Amino acid sequence: MPLIFGETASGLMVPVLLESDGTLPITGHGYIGAAWQKNPLLLGYSGDKSEEPYTLSATAGDNTLTGGGVPGGEIWIVEAISALDLTNNPSRVILFVSVNGVNVVLTDISTVVAGQFIVWSGAITLSQGDTVKATIYGCTLNDDIFMQYHARRIDIDL
Repeated sequence: MPLIFGETASGLMVPVLLESDGTLPITGHGYIGAAWQKNPLLLGYSGDKSEEPYTLSATAGDNTLTGGGVPGGEIWIVEAISALDLTNNPSRVILFVSVNGVNVVLTDISTVVAGQFIVWSGAITLSQGDTVKATIYGCTLNDDIFMQYHARRIDIDL
């Protein structure tokens, strides 16, 4: 297999091993910095996804707000979730995601006051059917409760 040198966008000359027919090989490896290694999973950005599920008439006790599920052909990188009870002091707020039917708790806060945003920020990947949720415990009848989340949406081939 012949060896040639190619120039990167930054002007660095790197060796490239051609196939026996003189074509460039298609592999999952390449130079990352000065090291020849397997390329990481590359995700393209397709858009933002934000949603604010809420109710202005919570039932007395515990209430769960659920965002819309990830549709087929997409994955979401959830970066922030928040929730609050605007009306009264809830006893507890849990922010979580449901991944393949399994609830993954991201934050669990007790001793919350009315109007206090409970916030989680980070990065968690969701795929088809997964959802973002918040459970607000100790609501009084007709509390105004809100959840918000933001995610990066990535279209994928099925």
